[in-house]
This record gives sequence, C-alpha cells and structure tokens, in this order.
Amino acid sequence: MILKEELREKKNVIFHRKVYIAALFSVALIALLLWRFSNWYYDDPFITYRYAWNLIHGNGFVYNPGERVLSTTTPFFTLLLAGLGIIWPNIPKIAVILGCIFIGLSGLIFWDLAQQWKLTIAGWVGLVLLPTFPLVTSTIGSETPLYIALVLGSLDLFMRRHYNWMALLMAILSLVRPDGILLPFVIGIYYFVKNKNEIPWGAIGIFISINFLWFGFAWYYFGFPLPATLMVKQQQGVMSISQHFAPGLLTIAKPYTNKWYYIVEIVLAFIGFVWIIFRRNLSLLLISWTLFYFLAYTILGVTRYFWYYAPLIPSFILMIGVGFEIIIKFFKQALITQFKVIRFENILFGALFVVCISQGYNTYQYSQTPDSRYDIYHSIGEWLNTNTAKNDKVGALEVGIIGYYADRPMIDFAGLIEPDVAKQMQTVYTYEDTALWAINRYQPSYVVLNPTAFSGLIEKYITVQCQIVKDFHKDDFNSNQDMIIFHCN
Repeated sequence: MILKEELREKKNVIFHRKVYIAALFSVALIALLLWRFSNWYYDDPFITYRYAWNLIHGNGFVYNPGERVLSTTTPFFTLLLAGLGIIWPNIPKIAVILGCIFIGLSGLIFWDLAQQWKLTIAGWVGLVLLPTFPLVTSTIGSETPLYIALVLGSLDLFMRRHYNWMALLMAILSLVRPDGILLPFVIGIYYFVKNKNEIPWGAIGIFISINFLWFGFAWYYFGFPLPATLMVKQQQGVMSISQHFAPGLLTIAKPYTNKWYYIVEIVLAFIGFVWIIFRRNLSLLLISWTLFYFLAYTILGVTRYFWYYAPLIPSFILMIGVGFEIIIKFFKQALITQFKVIRFENILFGALFVVCISQGYNTYQYSQTPDSRYDIYHSIGEWLNTNTAKNDKVGALEVGIIGYYADRPMIDFAGLIEPDVAKQMQTVYTYEDTALWAINRYQPSYVVLNPTAFSGLIEKYITVQCQIVKDFHKDDFNSNQDMIIFHCN
C-alpha cells in the first residue's frame, strides 16, 4: 500500500512538472504572438468592433445607430470587447491581444485534453503546432481564437466530468458563433448513448437558460434571434463570382501543399486518422465535431471566407500528433536493442523538431504580410470622419475598417449591414449590380469605390451623378488597389 502511494505521488509530481513546462511554453508562445501580430488587422472583424463601440457610447447593440440589425455573428465577443473597451477604448488592439491569448491557451488546453485521451506525445505536438499554424494565427482579431479555445475547453471539461462548467462554456460558445450549437449536439449524443440512466439536469439547465435569455432578448430587440449575416453569406454563395465552402477548402489548402513540411504533416495526419478510427479513441469526439462542422457549412451553402476553415485545424493537428505517436510506438516494438530504440527516437524527434521550426518560421513570414487594405481603408475612414457631416450616408463594398473609423451611417454593397442588398444577389450578378441597387435604394451622400473593380459602374452611373472629392493612390499606402471617394447629389 505504501509503495503504491509513493508511486502515485511520484506520478503526480511528474505530471505537475509537465503542466508547468506546458504552461510556460504557452506563455512564451503568447508573448511571441503578441510581438509578431500586434498590428494584425483585417476588414471583417471591424464590423463587430463598431457594434462594441456603439454599445460603449450608448447607441445600442447596433452597427448604424437607429437600425436594429444583427450583422455581427458573435454577440458574446461583442459584449466582451465592449466591457474591456470601457477600460481601454482601443477596441481593435484589445481584440488582437485577446486573439493572441486565446490561441496560446488553445495549445495548452489541447495538451491537457490529449493527456485525458492517453495521447501524451500528441499533446506535446499540438502544444507547438496548433498556436503556430498560419490559418489559425491569420484569424487574430476576430472571435475565432476564442471559438477554438471554447471548443477544446468544453471537451476537456467533459473528459474531466465537470459537466456544469462544460455547459457554461458551451453556452458561451453558441453565443460566440451560432454554429457552436454543434458541439453540444455531438457531446450530447455520445453522453446519452453511454449513460442512458444518468441525465445531468444541472448542466442542461445552465445551457438552456443562458441561450434562452439571449434568444429572448435578440427576438425582442432585432426581431429575429439569428445573425442576418447567415442569409447574406448564403446569398453571396449563389453568385457565380463566389466559391462555396466545400470546394473553397481546396483553395485554402493549396498554398500549404507547396511546402515539404506540410506534406509531412498531411502524411502523419492520415496515419493518425486511420488509428483513431480503428481504435475508437475518445479523441473521435473532436473528429466527429469537425466533420459535423464541415457538413453544416457545406449544406448551408455559404461562400468561402478563410476564417471559416480555422476551426478545422485542431482535428488536423490531433491527427498529426497521433500519427507521430504511432510511428514512435511502432519502432519501439520493431527495434529490439535499447541503443537502436534511443537512436531512432532521437532521429524521429529531431525530424519533428525541424517540422515545427519550419512551420513556426512560415508563420513568422506570414505575420509580415498583414492585410494590405488596412492603411488605405483606415485613411479613408479618417478622411470621411473629418470631412463629412455626422449623418451623411457612405456607401462601400467593404465597410469594416472604413466604417469603424468614419463613424458614419454605412451602406454595405455586400449586404452584411443591409440584408435587403443581399436579397438582390443572383447567379449572374456581380458586386457592381448590388452597388447600383444599393445606391439607388439608399441614396448615400458619399460612395467609396475601387476604380478597377467598379469601372463599369463608375463610367455608366457614378460620373453622371457624383463628383470625385478624394483620390487614394495605392502606392502611397503599400496597397494593391486605388480607391476614390465620390460625393453624390
């Protein structure tokens, strides 16, 4: 008995040492992400930032004051930004800092979750590869890092049987993005198959109560509890110039296939996937959720946006880690002498180290190529804020950055802010068609256009009804496009 207690105590000491090492590594990764991605911005999250800004300034849960349209997909993230924005008003910077923290925490949670699944080596692989995967870091500033952390955290709490805390996280997850409801669905099916006679009523009550409160408020305030952007993204998918989610995965994945270390990761992931399926390891929960996520987005027919694909990465990393762990165990059994085992293990871990360093360096390179539209859009927004009246409507295709800094009523030619614009989208339509409809319908005082992408609209309509008031040349902003502001009568 004493010997068993000593062994148990020794195991606990070793495990806690590993926890400290993993936690310190995550802190170091968060610091590196903050260093490299401190100025990482892209257009779409700025729609959410403006909702948070209006909340802080008493304008309500709206994008355009007076227009109750739920055009942000992430109510909880909006409230989080608004709460922190009261303390420090730089909402874009707050979002970036939170993104870096949540990505680092995702790696740590992944590590702990892998310990619950008895996949120790896979946990260490995920601790390194998940927070440094470019598709994940590219979403810094949005709600996606929080979304991934909540998915992994909910699974971790489920494995530890902390069902009430799990229910709280899953309720928040569904308020971070509506598709978060898929995880409770997957976990619920697994739980009730295994535990038909044990119903966690407390956890169910927590989850339903929080969602009921939000849905009740949203139905009263907006007239409908789901974000309008779901319909908009579906309508955008109808247009022939758009690409649907499923084939879009190939477009997103293609650049990665040009680098040898991602090919190695794909091979390891295939090995890991086969092992997980045949062994029916509990990590199938994460794989199952990922498949449901992919199917849901495919069935909904939404158009391709890169941030939709980031939640697929944890399963990919899991399969990589499992594939590597299986190779290690296989060669341990195949090689008899201890010397050969140690030597070959060192070779394999050395190879994995090279892969990790290569991916990390790729992420470092990626961090040096932020959205080229930010500076020019930021300048346009500030010009509009300085040179237009408070109630002047402004029409633009991408209203995130411009709208946030302009602080003017915006007309969105892509339909994200004005759902009626999205309803006009047809297969043969382009954004020139939706822009023309929106201009005629809403009569904006100012229109911001890319002269190359909207050349037909400018030639046939804008030059007749409007005058150029400001040119923004791409060379002055290291951008890939010129922009023109028109004043329209």
